[in-house]
This record gives sequence, C-alpha cells and structure tokens, in this order.
Amino acid sequence: MDRSKNEFLKDSAMSISEIKETFTYQRMCELKNRGESKSYALVECNNDEDLKIDDELKIGQLGMISRYVYDGISNTSYMRPTDMDKINELNKKVIYPSRFLFLMCHYGLRVKELSVLLAPTGAGKSTLSKSITLEISENYPVLQYLTEEDPEMYGLLLNRTARKIYDGDKAARCLANIKTVSELEISYNGVGQQKVSEFKERIINYVKSNKVKAIIFDNFSTSVFSDVAPDIQAKAFKTLKEVAHSLNIAILVLIHPTKTASSTKHELCSEDIRGNSAIKNIASYIYILKNCFNLDPKRAFIKVEKARNHSRAAGKYFELEFEYLDQDLGYYKSDKFVSRDYALEFYKSNK
Repeated sequence: MDRSKNEFLKDSAMSISEIKETFTYQRMCELKNRGESKSYALVECNNDEDLKIDDELKIGQLGMISRYVYDGISNTSYMRPTDMDKINELNKKVIYPSRFLFLMCHYGLRVKELSVLLAPTGAGKSTLSKSITLEISENYPVLQYLTEEDPEMYGLLLNRTARKIYDGDKAARCLANIKTVSELEISYNGVGQQKVSEFKERIINYVKSNKVKAIIFDNFSTSVFSDVAPDIQAKAFKTLKEVAHSLNIAILVLIHPTKTASSTKHELCSEDIRGNSAIKNIASYIYILKNCFNLDPKRAFIKVEKARNHSRAAGKYFELEFEYLDQDLGYYKSDKFVSRDYALEFYKSNK
C-alpha cells in the first residue's frame, strides 16, 4: 500500500538543529541574504554539485529547509536530548562578563537578543551605557550608535573615563574596540518602510565591516524614528531584534518613558515606554533606571523589569554605586542587590 504524504513528512521531519547542520541550510541563508527568492534558492540548491554531501536528504526535506530559512517555519518541535542540553548550556553561558549584578543575574547581556534601558531624560542612561560599553570593549569590538550626543564630546568623555579606570595600555585597547556612529553626521533618504530598510542595511554594514559583537543604541527616543508613525517605529525596533538574532550579537537600546509617566510616577514600568506599545513585547530584557537626585547622598537604582529567558531575574532590584573620577566626571562602578521595599522607600522620599 502506498504511504500517505503525511507519513512521508512524519518520517522526514527535521528539528531546527538538524536543519542548521546541513550545507543546504548554509547555502540557502547565503542566497536569502543576497536577495534571491525562495523558488530560486530551491532550484539552486537542488542542482548545486557542492551540496552533494546532503544527498541523503529525504523526500520533502529540501522544502523544509527552505521554509525554515525563508518563512521561519519548523515542521517539528522535537529536540534531541543533546540539543536540549546544548541550548540549556548556552542559556547560562556568559558571553559578556560584567561587574554589574543586574546583568549577571541572567548571565550578562544576551547574544541574539534585544535589551532596553528605560529612564527619563537626565537620569543617567548614557552614563550607565558608557560603563557597559567600556566593559564590553575589554573583550570585543562594540558599536556605539549615537542619535543626539556630539560624537567628539562623547569620545572625549569616554577617553577621560577609560584613562581614569584603566592603565594606559588597557585604556588604549578598549578605546580602539569602541566604534562610534552618529546620526548627526548621516542622513536617511527614504520614508516609512524605505527608511527602515535603509536603517537595517546600514546597521548590518556597520556590524560586519567593524566585526562588532554588541551595539549600544543611544537613544531610540531621539533617533530618526522618534516622530514617525507608530507602526514604522515598531518595524524599526523589530529590525534591531532581527539584526541581533541573525548576526549573533547583543543590542542594548536606551529609551525614554512617556512624558506623563516621567513627571507623575514614583516607579516606571514597561507600559511607560515611549513610542509604539509593541516595543515592550519585542524587547527580551528591560531594565528601568531610577535616580534619586533629591536625596543626600544621591542614590540610583535599577530594576530588571523583564527577562524573557531567565524568569528568576525579573523583578529584582539593584542599587548602583557611582564614583566620581574628578570634579565633573564619574561612572557607575558596581551595584548590589536590594529588596523592592528598600528601593521604594527612597523612591517615595525623592520628592
């Protein structure tokens, strides 16, 4: 009796890890990135002599690979035990070591993920991002994407900070690893979706040409997408997520809360993110920075609002330690875990 199509597909179904182990998958990814269609890729891979090592592919598996590459569809959720162990291990692997416990409570910034740092104007987002940037630069090239800061002034502050906290050789190595792009010095010609596509192309080019392993985006709320339609904002944000995933890097985006929330709330939450409401869902990790400037001494706290793949980290509070390096220069040196009640007492006192 002839076997049904469903029976063939059941026997041929490939897990995601099995798909990624094939040369056909690698070739299709190349063709997709080149802009070729799925139908073209199917014909090309079916006739490619260099892929004969994949000749053992069963009926329907070439189509499964193409659907995964082009449409993100997997025919099965099955994982081999070894694949499960590998993913669990990767989820606990520290790629970007940090002295900050609010990052290390979920094993540091995560590759392939988009993280958000939320705080009002002047609350210290950029200062904290400089500390994180310098940390990453100790091991990897990192791209600082600026939307409002003058690049020369930013570079001056970064150089002064690095030279205060590192010795001469280490400061030089770290600074050489920090690449800077400023929207003040570039222009976007497209509008709407065209602007998003141009933005994506530029970001990918920056990453590949400089071989960076992380992007610090300062600040989405003042970027070229600050005053576009909400759906375009969401598409731009999702583009950053796609870039992080496809290029295997971490991206941290600084963002402002809504103006109403900034002026009326003791404690912010992800619902207060300025812009399209989809942003809070697209981000995998959300940190909320709160500075109590009206207290003596001043205090700063950070909350892990969301940690998609590390649920135990969500809801934790940390107090940041700020150190002055000279009269008008300082950086966030470290942090410590505190209870929510402890943090809220200072929030309420900061009138």
